[in-house]
Amino acid sequence: MVTRLKRHIVDLLPSNVNEHLAQFKYKFNPSVVLCDESTYLAIRVCVSVKSEIKAILYKWDSYQNLEILDLSNYCESNLEVQKVADPKLFEIDKIVYCTFNTGFVGGSYNKLFLASISDFNNIIIKECFFKDRQSIEKNWSFFKKNNVLHALYSVNPLIILKSININENNKLIFEKFYHKNSDLPKLSLGTQLAVIGKDEYFMIAHKKMYLKNKRLYYGVPLILNTNDLKVTTAGSNYLIDSYKSLFGNRFKFNKNLISCTYFSGICVLYDEFIISYGVNDVDMRIVKVKKESLL
Repeated sequence: MVTRLKRHIVDLLPSNVNEHLAQFKYKFNPSVVLCDESTYLAIRVCVSVKSEIKAILYKWDSYQNLEILDLSNYCESNLEVQKVADPKLFEIDKIVYCTFNTGFVGGSYNKLFLASISDFNNIIIKECFFKDRQSIEKNWSFFKKNNVLHALYSVNPLIILKSININENNKLIFEKFYHKNSDLPKLSLGTQLAVIGKDEYFMIAHKKMYLKNKRLYYGVPLILNTNDLKVTTAGSNYLIDSYKSLFGNRFKFNKNLISCTYFSGICVLYDEFIISYGVNDVDMRIVKVKKESLL
């Protein structure tokens, strides 16, 4: 069954956030998370076709006390990182984190980071290391098990990493914790993980279809059980923005793209999921969907 998410769109952003975003022609791949009384947004933005794509963080509370952090500028100044790609937010133990990578690097290895961002005045960023990693890393989905940080590294095969306690400044060292072949189709990680029960997390992965070396992305909901160490599909939904979006946009930053509903954010609000995603790398959506319709 195909679920079209555009019909569930909600106006979650306050006026001051929308006013700040209005300066950018392209706004895509948003990631929203709610924690305590605050809402956080990570998003990629671009003023024009010829300008650089930047990552911006926003934080506001019920009184709309707005804080803005240019994550791209921050990382360039503090980490000498020239590109911040795929910023995605999640919450563990009432702390909000942002994970991001440095994009595609021809003939070399990119970098993947995990940042604690609850306090914009005290950002803590650590680079993630795994000796058997791919040359280009995009997304790891993080969670805690027995109070130790783990990361879902791959769905098929199912690979879970575990951080090891090595005292190295600004580094998180991971080792392989679990590896088993899966019956799931070939999927790439999309959102981070949202808690839905004891030892159970919900996420949305990406399924890619190919036509003449060009790609089309849509979403596949998954459930990760960290006790049984198992990933299963949630229901029988395939998630897209709309049928129209499948045909793509005339302008594309990625020339190898047909179209994409790119899932970049997930969190739970009572009996609903707040899902945030990009449309064809040029637009954004934030939607609310009843949990029962996807589980």
